[in-house]
Amino acid sequence: MWAWSEKEYSVTNEWGRMELTQQTNYFSVSHKKGVIVFFVFCLLFFGASLLDTINRTDESADVRHYLMLISLGFLLVFFLYQLAHCLRWKLTVREDAIIIKDISGKEKLYPIRQITRVTIEDRPRKPLEKNILLFVSGKKIAKVSSVGFYNFAALCERLKRDGIPFYENDTLISPLELEQRMLMWFRRSRSLHGPPR
Repeated sequence: MWAWSEKEYSVTNEWGRMELTQQTNYFSVSHKKGVIVFFVFCLLFFGASLLDTINRTDESADVRHYLMLISLGFLLVFFLYQLAHCLRWKLTVREDAIIIKDISGKEKLYPIRQITRVTIEDRPRKPLEKNILLFVSGKKIAKVSSVGFYNFAALCERLKRDGIPFYENDTLISPLELEQRMLMWFRRSRSLHGPPR
C-alpha cells in the first residue's frame, strides 16, 4: 500500500512557469513502458524471423543457413531475457530502506544508511543519458539510467537528501555541483519526453 509519510513541497521553474511538486519517501523505480514495448517488438520480430528461417529449411541448406538459425536463436533468447528483466526488476524506496526485486522475484532489502556511494557513469555515445550505480560496502547493488527508468530524478534527490556521497571518475561531487547536474538531467529528460503526466 502506498502512503505518504513525509510531504515536502518545493518550487521549481520548468517550462517557463512555477509549479509545486511533492516529494515523498515512498516510490518505485522501474523500466519505462517504451523500453518494454521495444523488447516486445524485438522478440516478435526475431521470433517471426526464426520461424520463417525454420520453414525454409530443405535438404540443400548450407552452413550459412544453420548459422542464421543459431544467431536468430541467440537473439531470441537475449531479447526474452531482457524483456523478463524489464518486467520483473524493480527498485522500491521506503522511508529507511531500498528494496531491489531481481528477475527471479527475490527481494533484497538494503538500509539507506548502508549505501556507501553513488557513482555517476557517463555514456560516451549517448551524452544525454547518465547512469548511477549504487554501492554497499564496495559491492554494486543497482544500476539506474536517466532515460530508461521512471523516477530517476526522485531517486537521485532522495539519495542526495540522505547525504550519500556522489562520485564521478573517483572524484567527489560537491552538493552545489550535484544540484546543478540534477537540474540539467531533469530538464533534458523533460525536453526529450515532454512534461510529466
